[in-house]
Amino acid sequence: MTARYITGCVHRPPVSHPFRYPGEQHHCPYDHVRKERAENYPCHKCGNVFTRKNNLYNHLKFQCGQLPRFNCPYCSYRTRHSSNVRSHVRRMHPDQRVYVLDLRGDEQGCYAP
Repeated sequence: MTARYITGCVHRPPVSHPFRYPGEQHHCPYDHVRKERAENYPCHKCGNVFTRKNNLYNHLKFQCGQLPRFNCPYCSYRTRHSSNVRSHVRRMHPDQRVYVLDLRGDEQGCYAP
């Protein structure tokens, strides 16, 4: 029987093992330790789970329960990201000036196409 080479993780070099098949995963002891130490930060509003506290903070501040903030000045298109409105205006209203209406303020990113 010929040995098949399994690609190892960053903690050890590839290992030759005669009883493993292509695509079969090896188990690294470091992965086990990392998973035990990993903390989860669930959103109390929607149930999404984040591995970093900062991601949960940004989710709560900018996404969860928030209405779309940016509006197309030429139609009813709304989104949470101003770059999406700019792309929308270029694509759907090609002869118009490219800018974004921020529902919390005035205009954003006023510039000619």
